[in-house]
Amino acid sequence: MTTRTRGTIMLGTQTELIVALRSMARQGNRPSEMLRAFLAQSKYAGGSVDRNLLVQYFSEAFCLMDGQAYPIFGWLPDGTGELKDADIDYLLARRIEQARSDWEKAS
Repeated sequence: MTTRTRGTIMLGTQTELIVALRSMARQGNRPSEMLRAFLAQSKYAGGSVDRNLLVQYFSEAFCLMDGQAYPIFGWLPDGTGELKDADIDYLLARRIEQARSDWEKAS
């Protein structure tokens, strides 16, 4: 499956995971909570964290422009990344909210 988001082609994303991320954002979940839920719901649970995949899903789910989801590269679910939950929440929450009208229309 190939989809197009603001000029970026996303390959192989699963629609149900995109829907789940958007639903969590509507419910007020923090980005760190959404990242962990994504890892738990995806076929990648239990394996190593593919941060490229996380960036891809967040970019597509929230219609983020190139690079806006890159802070995810500094985050790891076990807290060992250079960015902690509070950092990733601060950096991504505003970007997700700013693009809300775009991702709500895409739903």
